[in-house]
Amino acid sequence: MAAGGERIVAFAGTGQTSDAAEVLGAEADLIVGFDFGVENGSAKMRFSLRSHSDFDCAAFAARFGGGGHTRAAGFGVVLGPSDLQPYAFVARLFGTSTDR
Repeated sequence: MAAGGERIVAFAGTGQTSDAAEVLGAEADLIVGFDFGVENGSAKMRFSLRSHSDFDCAAFAARFGGGGHTRAAGFGVVLGPSDLQPYAFVARLFGTSTDR
């Protein structure tokens, strides 16, 4: 759960983000799919966001140079050698707890 009370579901893989959002519906405020790649020689973590709540995916993605629209957006973050493991990184980005 995020600091603002949003219920966030995160998982590895970006191809099923839309499907997960449809299945979960109102059970989650934000769906976050992520994967990894290399861009211009740098490791990059890519994110796909979907929301059925008032969370603005496009505004969030724009903070990281991404885009989309209010209910669906994406962005990428270049990773360094000291970056956290994936779920801890997601938790840091979205202000969530990984205690569950």
